[in-house]
Amino acid sequence: MMKNFRILSLFTALMPLMLSAQTVSFGDFIRAVGKYNASAVAERYNLDIASANLRASRVFNDPELAVTYGNNQDWDLMMGQNVDVELGYNFSLGGVRRARMNVSMSEKEMTDASVDAFMCNLRAEASIAWSEAWKLKKRAELAALESELMEKVAYGDSIRLSLGDISWSDAMQSALEARTLRGEALSLMTEYRNSLMGLSLLAGGMELEDIEDELNGEKEADRSLEELYEIALAERADLKVAELSHQLSDRNLNLIKASRAMELGVTLGYSFNKEVRNEIAPAPQFHGFTVGVSIPLKFSSFNKGEVNAAKASVDQRKVYLDAAVSQVKMEVGQAYNSFVAAGKILSEYSEDIIKSASEILESRRIGYANGDSSFTEFLSAQYTFDDVMSSYIDAECEYFRSTVLLNQSVGRY
Repeated sequence: MMKNFRILSLFTALMPLMLSAQTVSFGDFIRAVGKYNASAVAERYNLDIASANLRASRVFNDPELAVTYGNNQDWDLMMGQNVDVELGYNFSLGGVRRARMNVSMSEKEMTDASVDAFMCNLRAEASIAWSEAWKLKKRAELAALESELMEKVAYGDSIRLSLGDISWSDAMQSALEARTLRGEALSLMTEYRNSLMGLSLLAGGMELEDIEDELNGEKEADRSLEELYEIALAERADLKVAELSHQLSDRNLNLIKASRAMELGVTLGYSFNKEVRNEIAPAPQFHGFTVGVSIPLKFSSFNKGEVNAAKASVDQRKVYLDAAVSQVKMEVGQAYNSFVAAGKILSEYSEDIIKSASEILESRRIGYANGDSSFTEFLSAQYTFDDVMSSYIDAECEYFRSTVLLNQSVGRY
């Protein structure tokens, strides 16, 4: 439907700065947002952190090495010297390492899903910002067209005033209207330029002098509401986060239980004893070996507070998950209704309606120039034209926005 603007010469009524600017497409903008946005770059570091934590969780318990030296007054009583070496290792019988790895795996999967949800929301936010900038651009173009038209009328009125064909008040009114429209066009262009700075920030500093005329970054959804529900429940990244959060709380419970299980400590020892040369109690040089097992008495396991807290957390996350499912269904339903309504509103603005508003305006302008109609009638026709075109711009923008929000609600943006 943007060809209507070309029919009405809206696209040719650009300011000089816009004529020389290099336009940026919506696709290039969205790709830059995903690649260079500062928040997106920082968010992706969480993936590296989660991967590193997963690798760290795979570590085994460290063995312990103890070396002891003893001197039994060997220098004065000649009772000898000894060196003891002991190597110990603790075995966790409850599967703590596996439980710890499962927790880290759930945390990594949650991080992956969280980053996906963040990027989906970021792309949707950037797309909506793009549509708002596009709306400002179209309004600035419309204001420029109307200002140019009123300038021509005011110039003609100045000539007619010198010839005595119209009154001073009529000529002054058209001049004031032209000045007002010129100010509105400049104000809208300033807002548009400021919006481009916001887009540049979202795109990580991408240079944007102008954006493309077509607002066609999204396609119309052709699925039923029930199909959209199924897609959302299967693909919404934030819903996956809620599911993984419930899984994580369950694995944390398993880790707590595993850490309360019995641990077995095994030690291997070696000792070397020098010859005892004391005449009263002599002893030969000898080597000794020891094997030991230690079993901690975990009286702390009788305290079930930590386990009960973990169980309550599992139940809590289940409630949050159910609430998240309901929230997703509500968001999909609302986005779908808004999308359908926006499509119906946009369909009201056919090419014939826009063309009729343009022809009426041109007819009133010619009639006023020929003295067949009043300036008030011409001004009324211009206001009607402005209302029709402004409403069309709003409808086009709202349809794009509703499509973005619908795709976001099902997790496919």
